[in-house]
Order: sequence, then structure tokens, then C-alpha cells
Amino acid sequence: MLLYHGTSQTFNEPCLSKCKPHRDFGCGFYLAQNYIDALTMAIKNSRTGFVQSYFLDDTSELNVLELDGYSEEWLQFVVQSRLGQKSNFDLVIGNMAGGGRNLKSKFSKYRSSGTSVEEVMAAMRNELTNTTLGVQYAFLTPKAVSKLKLLDVETIEEEELA
Repeated sequence: MLLYHGTSQTFNEPCLSKCKPHRDFGCGFYLAQNYIDALTMAIKNSRTGFVQSYFLDDTSELNVLELDGYSEEWLQFVVQSRLGQKSNFDLVIGNMAGGGRNLKSKFSKYRSSGTSVEEVMAAMRNELTNTTLGVQYAFLTPKAVSKLKLLDVETIEEEELA
């Protein structure tokens, strides 16, 4: 399976210690099935970016959670992850959450206030599911990351997209 990672900085090997916490499925290395989703991330905060192509072959030894669509299970997992709860999965596959940058500050407030997962789910249901983005793969452990093979790195200049 071919997967894509969009980034503003290129590197040869993913490093989980550099991953941001409080993401859709937790702190991990995120890839997309769709090249355009990765391209968007590559130039999100920079005029120059990179799209890395990876090959994923075998996930049989991994503890994988595959979430189907924008289900209640998906919503609960995203809210728990964004609130900082860790899972025991190596790889989580599911739809990208929407909402844009304003959600970062909202979730920071929820984390500091101790609001329950159920209350946050109710408050964030529409904002998290209001997206046209596709499916993402979150590699959460070194074991999962070791299954990826880097195939190519493409440099993207914002002017090329105009």
C-alpha cells in the first residue's frame, strides 16, 4: 500500500519523539492514503514543503485499530486522543478530523477544565466531522514505524500549485 506524508521539513526516518501530542489519534507519525491530503499538509505553514511516499506491506504483527467513517467510536477515540489519553494501539486508521486551527485552543481549554469525554464529544461533534479530508494512518509506536519503507521525497513549491 502506498501512503503519503506532507511536511515542511524533510528527513530520512520518522522520529516519534518529534511528533506533536493531542492529535486525532494521539502522538504519532501520520500518513494519508490521498496524495492531495499530504500535499495540503506539506505547504500548510510554509511556501516550500515535501511529500514523502512510503510503502506499507505487512501489518500482521501490529495491534491495529481501524475506525469506520465518522462513527461514535471514531468520535470518542478522537476526543480522547486530543484530550491526551493514550491508547495501546500500534497503528490507528480512520478519517481525518476537521475543524481547523481554532480546535487547538478549544481542546487546551477542555484539558485544563477537566470536562468529561462525553461532554466534549457533544460539544465538538459537528466541528470534528465537518471536513472533506480523507483517511489517515497514525503510526503510534516504533514497531509500527519500522513497517514503513521510504520510497521518494518530492519537493513542493507553493508557486507550482497556482
